[in-house]
Amino acid sequence: MTIQLATQTIDSINKVSDATDSSGDAYALSVMTGVVSHLDEQISTYYEDIQKVATDKQVAMTDKSMIMPALSGTLVTEEVAKEKAEISSPCRVIKAKAQYEKVIAYCKKYGISYADKAKKVGQQYYVAEDLCKTIEMHMDTRLQDLNSVSETKMIYFQGVIDSRKQALLMLSNFISANNEARREIIRNIKG
Repeated sequence: MTIQLATQTIDSINKVSDATDSSGDAYALSVMTGVVSHLDEQISTYYEDIQKVATDKQVAMTDKSMIMPALSGTLVTEEVAKEKAEISSPCRVIKAKAQYEKVIAYCKKYGISYADKAKKVGQQYYVAEDLCKTIEMHMDTRLQDLNSVSETKMIYFQGVIDSRKQALLMLSNFISANNEARREIIRNIKG
């Protein structure tokens, strides 16, 4: 992506150089403003992407803060889990229905298999310890991935902003040079 961005910027600068060398000032000005406009669109797109990732990170952190307390219920042995809940591994006992439902909703949302690993028995809810660890690892990995995506998008965003600064500087220099040439012509005419 960075290589593509650099290539686009170089291509745009070459268009500006070609325009100023061959076709005159109006065309060069048109190309330069087009380059700035294109870079503005890229900035807008990256900004929207960054906002979406930030929202996704907030959701991931909220999920983690809501589910982690549920996953820290009392640990019971495999024998107790097998006897009470017919789950053949150590389990966490969750006493609150709402917490249990959050765990199940998270599993459904992200396609984590929970069949035969989570059951309601009386007023208690049993969740296999390996399912708890899978959910915790999934949440951590998801946050790490979102952080990585966020950092990458910020680097691209900064690259586009830098390219826009360069394009605006070229545009400003072009306009300034054009105006200076016109002033010189007027001075020479006035004599």
